[in-house]
Amino acid sequence: AGLGLSLWSGLIGAQEEDAEVRIVHAGYGIGPVDIYIQGDLAIEALEYGDATGYLALPAGEYAVQMTVAGGDPAEAVIDTFLVLDGGIPHTVVAIGPADQADIVVIIDDHTPPGSSMAKLSLVNVASDGIVVGLMLDDETALIEDVPFADASEYLELAAGVYDFSILAAGSGAEIASIPGFSAESGATYSIFAIGVDGEYQGMVFVDASGSDPDPVATPTEAASTPVIVESTPTTTGATSLPASMTPTAGTTPPPAIVATQLPATPTVMPTLPDTGAGGATKSGGLGGVVLLAAAVVALLGAATWHFGHLLPRGRS
Repeated sequence: AGLGLSLWSGLIGAQEEDAEVRIVHAGYGIGPVDIYIQGDLAIEALEYGDATGYLALPAGEYAVQMTVAGGDPAEAVIDTFLVLDGGIPHTVVAIGPADQADIVVIIDDHTPPGSSMAKLSLVNVASDGIVVGLMLDDETALIEDVPFADASEYLELAAGVYDFSILAAGSGAEIASIPGFSAESGATYSIFAIGVDGEYQGMVFVDASGSDPDPVATPTEAASTPVIVESTPTTTGATSLPASMTPTAGTTPPPAIVATQLPATPTVMPTLPDTGAGGATKSGGLGGVVLLAAAVVALLGAATWHFGHLLPRGRS
């Protein structure tokens, strides 16, 4: 099933203090989901492993519900508030398993890395609660001991082509591989670990690109094939929202788990030879998110928009 969304006619200029939001569906076992914002259907049939680009939205509190695709909002899998802070990029992640579905909100950092450098963070939303780390194929440990529903601080590394492995902490067993990953100069990435034992997957999201501003996303079919999702903040416009989808005033949301991605700490990394584009390919046109990006670009001439549910979290 593809990814659909409801679009409303007209444009509104992105405000200086708008928030930026994208959604990732990492809720293993939930299946495709519909997302309602302030009671209106905003995203339709978002598939597990799919994601959206960033959307500029007014800061405030939003009532959010996530249902099984085609389901009744009164029987939502998740029913909560999404709190958006102005001027801040948020990644909203639906997590599982299905009987414990929830939302995590990651506070991203789009500050550019140093010259000829890229930066990345490891996000752990593997639904069985495993603790994970990230390693280079030469067995150089990059990031260690990231617990479930958390994310590492950003790490800077020289632009180049890398083979990464996501490992289970303790045993050191590889649970997913990301071969031939091309880290572009000036770009910021999030590497996501999702799934459960025997069905883990690695996904790579481009939080901010140093050269290519067009949002693209493709789903992965196996742990060895990462998803590449390019996303840049919306700065020129966004879809207009119905009156019912404006922030809710005077509403007190439930306690939220918020983790903040810290600014990258420069790290000495091996400088790789220029090996060209690596195995992490960017295919277009088949994934649900690709359809979404195409629809928004066609209608708005701007970045895609969607959003999701709440349970704040970030990079520790």
